[in-house]
Amino acid sequence: MLIQTLSPDTERELADAVEDLEAAGLGCSVEHQDLGPQAFVEWLFPTAVLIWVGEKYFGAMLAEAGKDHYQILKRGLGRLYDKALSRGASVIRRLRRQDGSLVADAYFSGNLSFAYASPEGWTVKLLFPLDVSASQYERACVAFAGLIADHARDRAGSALEAEIQALAEEKAAILPDEITAAHLRGSVRLLVFWNSGEGCFHVPDPGESGYRGELVSRPLGGAGQACAAPGTHG
Repeated sequence: MLIQTLSPDTERELADAVEDLEAAGLGCSVEHQDLGPQAFVEWLFPTAVLIWVGEKYFGAMLAEAGKDHYQILKRGLGRLYDKALSRGASVIRRLRRQDGSLVADAYFSGNLSFAYASPEGWTVKLLFPLDVSASQYERACVAFAGLIADHARDRAGSALEAEIQALAEEKAAILPDEITAAHLRGSVRLLVFWNSGEGCFHVPDPGESGYRGELVSRPLGGAGQACAAPGTHG
């Protein structure tokens, strides 16, 4: 597990959470990343803490649910919530305009996110709504684990696969014919969040959200996808 932070001080702040995650059998490394020029929408900027995880981690997380190992893991995840997403959060990302005024987060927290990078190069990042509760956060983490595990198990039937392919085809449609969706899959950068009301992942639309002044999103994998939690049946 790679933990990237925008501030060198954050590693010290997260020390107890990292200790719990390592006690659960996860190898953790923390590195500082500089915030360079980014897109204008604040929830497209890197979060204060960005946690990169892999398929093996997700499979182990689901397999160990209910065991002592998983309880330690839950404690580490809970500490991350307390540090970055609770009302008393101590790890906070602050963005400023050129005039020095603060840019308030809209819709999603700028403090914490999780991400997965596929062997092909495409990435998917899990964002958390500003008002996410501790139970919603935990459900989102487990569902995100299931999303990646389901893709590894059955790529053809995965909602994540459908989304990545659709986005690659959308990119290819405006380029010369010799540049196909297969060439572009590795360049896809997908954002998702857990819609607790519908019980499924949604993909937010930065452009439409900015234009309308409200969050605009759609279910992951297309409007026809059922909103059932990944890794569950029925």
